Amino acid sequence: MNNTTDLTEAEMNSLVQKHLTIWNEKDATKRLELMKNVYAPNIEIVDSHLVAIGYEKINAFINMLQEKNPQGGFTPIKPVDINHNIARIFWENGTPENPAIVTGMDLLVFEQGKAAHLYVFVDIENKL
Repeated sequence: MNNTTDLTEAEMNSLVQKHLTIWNEKDATKRLELMKNVYAPNIEIVDSHLVAIGYEKINAFINMLQEKNPQGGFTPIKPVDINHNIARIFWENGTPENPAIVTGMDLLVFEQGKAAHLYVFVDIENKL
């Protein structure tokens, strides 16, 4: 099983940072274009709230999250960890006044140079 394209650590770090940029982008059209550079067309996301495949469903989920917390944003709280074609990033999501409304970790599996799987683990969800 070798359907991966080797990425350097720097390339994977860059893709993970772009992944966070996608989730922080407020414009759905821009976000969709960014997704095409980072995610495989059939990317699968597994989150406690949904399992979805593809750009459109993920974009709709991000829209819903941003509607709940329009001033929110994802910020890394630890450096990216990389193991072969897998990267994980620990993050917080909140407002400038309360940066850790939600904390968690994303695990991205890269295939053919793009993220093919995204597993989201949420630690805490505090009320606004």
